[in-house]
Amino acid sequence: MPNWKKVIVSGSDASLSTLTITNSGSTDDSLLLTATEDSSTAAPVVTFKRNTGTAADADYLGQLKFKGENDADQEVTYAKITAKILDASDGTEDGLIEFANKKAGSNVITARLRSDSFQLLNDTNLSVDGQISASSLISNNFSGSFQGDGSSLTGINTTVVSSSTVSDTFTNTTTHSVSHTLGTKDLIINVYDSNDDIFVPTRINTPTTSSVILHMDPATSGRVVIGKSGHIVSGSSLLDGTGVLSGSAQIATNISGSFTSVSASIATDIIAAHTGSFTGSFVGTGASLTNVTSSKSINTRDNSTISFWQGSQAQYDALGSYDSNVIYFTT
Repeated sequence: MPNWKKVIVSGSDASLSTLTITNSGSTDDSLLLTATEDSSTAAPVVTFKRNTGTAADADYLGQLKFKGENDADQEVTYAKITAKILDASDGTEDGLIEFANKKAGSNVITARLRSDSFQLLNDTNLSVDGQISASSLISNNFSGSFQGDGSSLTGINTTVVSSSTVSDTFTNTTTHSVSHTLGTKDLIINVYDSNDDIFVPTRINTPTTSSVILHMDPATSGRVVIGKSGHIVSGSSLLDGTGVLSGSAQIATNISGSFTSVSASIATDIIAAHTGSFTGSFVGTGASLTNVTSSKSINTRDNSTISFWQGSQAQYDALGSYDSNVIYFTT
């Protein structure tokens, strides 16, 4: 009796409950979908649709299974890709794709791509051959290195290890080589014997910027500490760009405080050509100060006050009016 087969013609509404395609060893595609239209639309399209009137969160929408056999000739599902409903609410629908793998003999969900996050689950690690960049905060535990702005990192416990010294020990030897990463031959080297006393070896050699060789006679045990001097943060905030405080133009408009005599570290005089004001007190010679006005008052026997004024003739003329209780001196 002949085997009848159902043939589906393009444009018909016929359907199949199941379809099995068997490939008997050919390396050709078992299923090939080809679109021939000349456009940028998505084609060909494979659609998985779950048609139900009771859609709910966590409903399965479709699944791709990848099966094979184990060494006992048993069928095993090694991996699955599953689509699910995350939120079935009208207007706020969300979906997810779930990845499952066979792990130590059990089916385990290893990753989940949600609409709001990508999750690695069940002790699945992230291994990246390259760099990870992020425009927002990254939380939880990480191992490896970070590049970029770390200003938002919190809860960091750090141990600062000095890289400016290297220590090594030697036992009953006449020569001892030490490798270091100090990057210079200009080193400070202290050698101690087994009693922690400093001694001077027969010879100390620095053949490279990353090694030191000790020569000792007789054979000695002890330790060596190799270091390089620290950095001197140097520079000068030059008032005029030359490094010399040489004139009044270098002094800010207002200086408050006191000047305690003129020392040898300040060259010559501070010239009063600078047009500014000074508050505070001066200690030392004021012979070169000009345009100085002064006043002093004393009490008389009848408790009235007589004041003394001193200034230049031009300053006196500029006063305009004069107090009868003031004695004026012009210089």
